[in-house]
Amino acid sequence: MNKLDFKLINICLVSIIFYFICKTSSYWLWFINRCIDIVLPIFLGFFLAYTLNPFLEYLERYKIKRFMGVIMLIIILIMVFIVLFCFLASTYKQFLSCITYMISIIKNLSFDSSLSLKLIKFVDKSIDLLSSIVIVIVSCFYFLVDFENIKTFIKKYVYKKSKIIFNYLKIIDCELFKYIKGFLTISLISFIEYTIIYLLLSHPYALLLGILSSLSNFIPFFGGMIVQVFAVFISLGLDQTLGIKVLILTIIFGFIDAYLINPWVYGKSNKIHPLITILSVFIFGSLFGFVGIIISLPVSIVIMTGLKYFHKDELN
Repeated sequence: MNKLDFKLINICLVSIIFYFICKTSSYWLWFINRCIDIVLPIFLGFFLAYTLNPFLEYLERYKIKRFMGVIMLIIILIMVFIVLFCFLASTYKQFLSCITYMISIIKNLSFDSSLSLKLIKFVDKSIDLLSSIVIVIVSCFYFLVDFENIKTFIKKYVYKKSKIIFNYLKIIDCELFKYIKGFLTISLISFIEYTIIYLLLSHPYALLLGILSSLSNFIPFFGGMIVQVFAVFISLGLDQTLGIKVLILTIIFGFIDAYLINPWVYGKSNKIHPLITILSVFIFGSLFGFVGIIISLPVSIVIMTGLKYFHKDELN
């Protein structure tokens, strides 16, 4: 009886605390959001440095100093962006034509909205985005220069504290490397695959849709579906026969991607249940917006790998 009363008291206390947290959320939630806005670009800078570090390690094998390697890597990235910009310039007419077509559809549907207010919000968001990108790039540069020192410090500190967590971080490092390698491979395959498909169909927006198909991999599970629905919608508006062809091919190649290409690229690593992927997209998307959607799968890999590792450790 005493145990039952004690449990009831605990439940009541937790309920009261949760109630007050919900009621006072307007007073402290803004502070947490601001902290996230400040920390997130730095975190993304570290993640970008973590992604690029293997390339620097490759250059160091040829006795190129890290600082010079970082400079070389930045120059290479700038050159890649220039080439990519020139490449994307060829899709400008496609993009402009596509947007014009979408606007005409929206006007036909008679949506009533204040365009000027939306334009101001868009400019404001664009400035915030550009400032965040600058912070990401600058923090990434400094992280890359000192990455080995940071890595060594973390290894020594964690190893002294706990060998179990040290081994866990080694496994996480391996799993994330596999994910990044697989992600880049899948993105390249998606671009080549869908660009060729749309070119064979003589689609007027073939290159644009190929690029969007590649970028859709940033959004786990839903990205490909959103882009393909968009492609079918645009195609049906242009020509009914073209729309049906696009619909059939996107369904066929969607299954090929899901059941042949993705398992082949990722192999037996990074096996995340689709339900967990969907939940992680919704949870991280609601907490951190579009960036949360992008990082949802890597974070899920870290969490699921941790649960499996520590559960295995408890059994042993």
